[in-house]
Amino acid sequence: MQKFMPLFPLGIVVFPGENLNLHIFEKRYIQLINEIQESKKKFAIPLYLKNNLAEYATEVELLSIEKKYDDGKLDVKTKGTGVVRILHFMETIEGKPYHGAIVQEVEQLYPELNKINALLAKLLEKLKDTLGIEKPIFKDFNNINSFDIAHYVGFSIEDKYHLLTIADEKARQNMIYQHLEKTLPTIKENVELINRIKMNGHFRNEIPPTISSK
Repeated sequence: MQKFMPLFPLGIVVFPGENLNLHIFEKRYIQLINEIQESKKKFAIPLYLKNNLAEYATEVELLSIEKKYDDGKLDVKTKGTGVVRILHFMETIEGKPYHGAIVQEVEQLYPELNKINALLAKLLEKLKDTLGIEKPIFKDFNNINSFDIAHYVGFSIEDKYHLLTIADEKARQNMIYQHLEKTLPTIKENVELINRIKMNGHFRNEIPPTISSK
């Protein structure tokens, strides 16, 4: 379905299901948020990177305005709800100071809704152990999907955007799996290097082996 949406470009990638707290200080976006609160409609956050506006964006709902400052600035809570594709960017909108676009909703395919496959779950556990994290990053791999873990696997912002453009959950999980399989050895080497640097100059309690002459 095609529809009009106000745009709030940012230098970050927001995923569906992600909670995002924002401090709104530009007048045009203060007006946008106030209008969104009144209309109960949604807006879109597209990635703006290297002077380019991304083709895909995250549809976002306003959860609450937590604080209104005397100068009009706002602290707001929002949440990503879906993915849209920008078909026609509108630099100017009559009577509005912000940008807008005609967008197309992107249907997301979740063959096994909110469930991380076993192989990827093992790699995520391996990542946690490699980094020396004691507490579980995720309590239950059966109640999350690829968007829930994407900020925790060392993706570049370009990788995050690429993930957003993939409509199939199995393909997204495969992308994360391939990334972790490739980067985990490097992460392990870096952690070992950091540990060696930390030990430099420390008194080490190494137990020498007992060597038999037999």
